[in-house]
Amino acid sequence: MSDQTPKPLVSVIMGSQSDWPTMKKATEILEKLKIPFEKRIVSAHRTPERLFNFAKKAKERGLKVIIAGAGGAAHLPGMVSSLTTIPVLGVPIESRSLSGTDSLLSIVQMPAGVPVGTLAIGTSGAVNAALLAASILTLSPNNDLIDKNLENFRKNQTDLVKEIPEDKGIENFNQGSNHVRPNNHNRNRQDPLIPPRLIIGILGGGQLAKMIILDAAKLGYRCCVFCPDVDSPSFDVAWDRVVADYDDLKALDDFRSRIDLVTYEFENVSLKAVEHLAKGGAKIHPSPKILSICQNRIEEKNFVNSVGIPTTNYASVESLEQLKESVKRIGLPAILKTNRGGYDGKGQIKIHTDSDLTTVWTNINSNSNILEAFVDFSMEISVIVARDLWGNLSVFPPVENRHENHILRETIVPAQISDKVRELAIEASKKIAVGSDLVGLIAVEMFVCKDDKILVNELAPRPHNSGHWTIEGCKTSQFEQLVRAITGLPLGSTELRANKITMKNILGFEIYKCLDQLNDEECKLHIYGKTDAKPGRKMGHMTKLFHSKL
Repeated sequence: MSDQTPKPLVSVIMGSQSDWPTMKKATEILEKLKIPFEKRIVSAHRTPERLFNFAKKAKERGLKVIIAGAGGAAHLPGMVSSLTTIPVLGVPIESRSLSGTDSLLSIVQMPAGVPVGTLAIGTSGAVNAALLAASILTLSPNNDLIDKNLENFRKNQTDLVKEIPEDKGIENFNQGSNHVRPNNHNRNRQDPLIPPRLIIGILGGGQLAKMIILDAAKLGYRCCVFCPDVDSPSFDVAWDRVVADYDDLKALDDFRSRIDLVTYEFENVSLKAVEHLAKGGAKIHPSPKILSICQNRIEEKNFVNSVGIPTTNYASVESLEQLKESVKRIGLPAILKTNRGGYDGKGQIKIHTDSDLTTVWTNINSNSNILEAFVDFSMEISVIVARDLWGNLSVFPPVENRHENHILRETIVPAQISDKVRELAIEASKKIAVGSDLVGLIAVEMFVCKDDKILVNELAPRPHNSGHWTIEGCKTSQFEQLVRAITGLPLGSTELRANKITMKNILGFEIYKCLDQLNDEECKLHIYGKTDAKPGRKMGHMTKLFHSKL
């Protein structure tokens, strides 16, 4: 430390790297108040010698307050307090198993003679610990600047509180069967609310990320995008960016240090990258577990069946011999797909009665595949469901999807299906969201069979192409709903703004002849800003609202 650098007055300590996202909130307040501080990892269990040396030397180093964050057994604050007379403020870290109540009870139940000032669980406690540390420092002489900064901070807080309540922003969360607030979840839990002005990290930089960013900004959030493509469309609107490969661990660590939570815009993002971020303490929604399920078609169908939802018959195929056996059992026609990767028809081959299985096996060029029985469906539909941090659900209406060459061409809202099919589709999507412990969005693609049964085809744990119509067609878009769900804000209404809505994708070179749609006042045009037009590439979309009765 140079002579010009002020010595820290406050030490913010924690038991592990995973505690940092919470304790970071304390350091942000200390920075605002211009209070010199340090941050350290000091584990009561794994680094006891480091803990002893820290506590014994704290006073002679000029520290005045120690803020100690700990989770689970949470021995750190008490151990430090027993070794020094410096005031110790304990912050319980939210745990996965007991939501931080174990941490809270461990810290608050200190024996007589070992004083620890115990704060609330999670980020609220971290913020209040920093403010309380500032208050303690103002009691010492020559800290007039801290006193003034603290007064200004409190005044700004007071100025933000309106004197008269407003109706703006109030939603009725019990309207209709598609908006559910379960009684067994407590809305008033401390943490995990992510307040506006904090930074959402997005893995992937395509058009979905771009539309997430635009709606996040309306709610006061900034976004940092991690993507290897320097020409990513989302970079046009992102607040910050990291351009690197998904296997660049150093770049991922840099990305994690810039953001407050992570989501992703496509399900084929590197699972290793997501797991690395999670190990470093990043909050990730939807979870790495859901991403893992959706990246493996066999695991995906196994999961869907496990929650009581039917799929077409399927079998794992890892050799030509298994392909021949599975074809005999499942029958033809059937579709052979790679177990991982592939979208918009890529990585799959339809097998007919006259197909040569040896040729099919050679062409699939993969040793991990799934054979699916062909479904003679009457319609393809999808349902997008949101689930927030407390388990509240909100479902967008089922929509019909029409494809050309395996690529979505048009979505029609609402799907013209029977009440029975609509109820089955909505109930299936809810079961999948709850069964996967979803936080965020998941799109459930389904086949409607000719006997009015449904079969789930695929899952996508992120905003979906078949939900782009929600930008103009719903009171809350799928992108805003994702932001609400992962930050702890109330879920929005999914009520339609028109009797009928259509969304059409602009593919390839159609981008050069779509501007005349701007003359239609009911048609909204979205151009993604991609650099190159290629056949079948999604370059934009247009949504049209029809207000007359059907």
